[in-house]
Amino acid sequence: MMIDHHTTANAQLAQSAQAMGVTLPTDIAPNHRAVMAGLQNLSGAEFDMAYVKQQIGDHAATRDMYEMSGKNAKDKGLKDYTKKATPIVEQHYEQLRTMDMRMAPVATTGRTVQ
Repeated sequence: MMIDHHTTANAQLAQSAQAMGVTLPTDIAPNHRAVMAGLQNLSGAEFDMAYVKQQIGDHAATRDMYEMSGKNAKDKGLKDYTKKATPIVEQHYEQLRTMDMRMAPVATTGRTVQ
């Protein structure tokens, strides 16, 4: 689901950027490259927990940025995009928080909450 949502959102963002004459980056940002490097050394539940924690932070930051853009952007295309995307980012954020809460007992007891 998240892959589908992100693929759709990226296509819509690219379309909006093109209409504004903006070129989107094609490479991975340095901070995300560092996260990827750290995750490569993890596996199993340790990987899952670190990945979810990182994604919670990213989705919270994206949500906040989109909410601000939806209110303050001068470009109508960007404003429309962020208003449309914000609820989906919020949905992902809440799903990640739920996953995090379910995984928390694994970190301390080795058992998941059903």
